[in-house]
Amino acid sequence: MKKAIINFGSVTGSHDKMYGGHVNQDSYCFKTVGDYVCAVVSDGAGSHKYADIGAKTFSQNVCEYLANNVERIYSQDTDSTRQEIANVIRETSNRLVTENGGAERDYGSTLLFAVLKVGSTDVLYGNLGDGELLIDFSDERKDNPQTWFNVLSFPCRKGKGTYLTNSIGFDTAFRVERDGRRGTPDGYKKIWLITDGVWGHIFGPNHNLYGKSFDEAVNKIYEEPPVDDATFISIEW
Repeated sequence: MKKAIINFGSVTGSHDKMYGGHVNQDSYCFKTVGDYVCAVVSDGAGSHKYADIGAKTFSQNVCEYLANNVERIYSQDTDSTRQEIANVIRETSNRLVTENGGAERDYGSTLLFAVLKVGSTDVLYGNLGDGELLIDFSDERKDNPQTWFNVLSFPCRKGKGTYLTNSIGFDTAFRVERDGRRGTPDGYKKIWLITDGVWGHIFGPNHNLYGKSFDEAVNKIYEEPPVDDATFISIEW
């Protein structure tokens, strides 16, 4: 039986944060349940006091909820899933404040998630704030050296500060969608969930990848330390 291949990594950026100094405020989480894979990345806002705690807690709680309910969530309508994940986010935010103090904004983080099933063409995904979800095409696209495209690219950001714990714009900025591997004769080979630290590091001023493939480009976050925290999950199936 075919299995999903999952790779992941996170590198601390070179610049100090407003709170906490030289810490990694990104977080990621993934879980497999039978043929399903749930993956989440979260980017804590550097200007928020407990952003590293927020990113870690949001990514873990959302990933756990997706995994615990994955069969239903994968097949139901996206509006219902959006409401369920929004409730998880709100409950997590309230609990963070109750248990650790501070205000909701102190835990400000972004969120990007994906759910897929081995053997199926559908990818369920959602986001709030920045971050990227990229798709690798099959290797048969010899006529086009660019073997990837963006599914999500800052798609719903309503100005600076659209984070999980910012209630302003939350209901309009958070979205959940489903994609059926459009535009490829053989379907996608791989998806990438990345924080903006990865995106900013591997693209030059002309938006050209360092390497011939996105895989090669991502290795640059290890070879040349990025300015911002850089985190990714890739899933091949």
